[in-house]
Amino acid sequence: MAEDWNRVEQLSHYYERARWLANRGHFEQAVQVLRAAIAAVPDEEGPYIALGDFLVELKRYREAIAVFEAALRTVTIQNRFFYRSYADALFALGDYSTAAAVYGHAIAQYPGDYNAHTRRIVLLAISGELVVASDALIDLAQHSESIAYLIDDAVAKTLAVYQQYAAGIRLFQTVLSRLDRAHSPVRVANVHLALGSLWIDQDQPGGAIQHLRAAQAIYQEYDMPEEAAAAEAMLESLH
Repeated sequence: MAEDWNRVEQLSHYYERARWLANRGHFEQAVQVLRAAIAAVPDEEGPYIALGDFLVELKRYREAIAVFEAALRTVTIQNRFFYRSYADALFALGDYSTAAAVYGHAIAQYPGDYNAHTRRIVLLAISGELVVASDALIDLAQHSESIAYLIDDAVAKTLAVYQQYAAGIRLFQTVLSRLDRAHSPVRVANVHLALGSLWIDQDQPGGAIQHLRAAQAIYQEYDMPEEAAAAEAMLESLH
């Protein structure tokens, strides 16, 4: 017990020193302090996570990946944020398939990590794994319709941020083709809305109109005035 407490105290000293240096712009010195923490306590996951996260913040992705991979070889990882940061670094370097698999580890540890779900689905779509990506989107709806809506929206917006409009359109068209309107009418409307948004972002309003009208009609049919108004506003923005 005393030994564990001493290790915590020791690591806290390193973390505080690194934070103090980073706050003053001494980033390289902060990195060296965190490397020293790993050397001092090599069988703890914490120093690896702290250094990897810091390198990701500095956009030094290759160095971060090297730290994360060293951690996987050395210690047992129990922190889901480790996998998310590792995947973020892989994502930034364009290693989409590996990043998607690593996000999967984060989800396995904490299924409620919807940010990890979103990133994984985005990467699968970009990689062309549309069936797997659409499976993930459809499965989420089985837990909560509202969560599914939030994920649909987050996936569409993230794909737009990375200007992956075509991948997003293919993904949501695949999802739409697999949904049964009779059983999931609101989800169908939400997917139409996501498609409309992606077509607009791609500066192709002609592709957006049919989807926005379809979404609006379903929302009106199921007495969802706010959602119908949102679709109407998007349609009006095209004129």
